[in-house]
Amino acid sequence: MNSTQKTLRILCIITVIMAILCIIVGVLSMGAGGLIGIASTTNEGASELAAQGYDSSTGVAAGVLVGALGVGIIISGIIDLIIGLLGMRGAKDPSKIGPFWVFCIIGIVLNALSVIGCFMQGADATNIVSNIISLALVVWCFFLANKIKTQA
Repeated sequence: MNSTQKTLRILCIITVIMAILCIIVGVLSMGAGGLIGIASTTNEGASELAAQGYDSSTGVAAGVLVGALGVGIIISGIIDLIIGLLGMRGAKDPSKIGPFWVFCIIGIVLNALSVIGCFMQGADATNIVSNIISLALVVWCFFLANKIKTQA
């Protein structure tokens, strides 16, 4: 394994770890959404919402939104997990780098759209920097995959 393959393997291991954490956060978010929805329909939860000027449907809607966010986070984590595993496979066997290379191109497009969306929405600096770092990581993986592909 040459240095390019080792670097790609390390990046993909980090991606797999982050994907697993992302899936865990998504599951917790789905659970929290359910708890928010349930709490807002109980007598105490509904009376607390009413004291703040909201009705129980607001709490249920918030619970549904948090749950939906959890589903999105899980899907994102699963995609990242697949990308990380494909990259580790491609780093180990350069003849199998093709699918990872394709996923990198898709990732570059999606991350670039995300960065553009952050600028258009006027997102805060933390969100913009996070998206730029994600884009840079995918571009780096693409160049490593491209280098491995040409060496194979």
